[in-house]
Amino acid sequence: MAIRKAFGWSNRQLIHMIFSEMAGTLGISFLLSLGLLAILSTAAPKLFSIEVTPFLVLGTCVLLLFTLCIAVSIPIIRILKIRPAEVVS
Repeated sequence: MAIRKAFGWSNRQLIHMIFSEMAGTLGISFLLSLGLLAILSTAAPKLFSIEVTPFLVLGTCVLLLFTLCIAVSIPIIRILKIRPAEVVS
């Protein structure tokens, strides 16, 4: 992050990059978990009796957005404190 800031990236660009990378990772994990849950619930219905309902999907999305906000808060604070001159010296 500090190197990119030394080469002229703004705080806004760095925060957008961090947010989009973490959101992409959470999105991929969400889709993989839904797919795995669907496969397991059809393959072994006695062991996995969870149904994929709109309420479950919406609740999971809300929890993932909350997790994303918490996960991004620490890097944002650190990005705002970095000075480009600290990297060069």
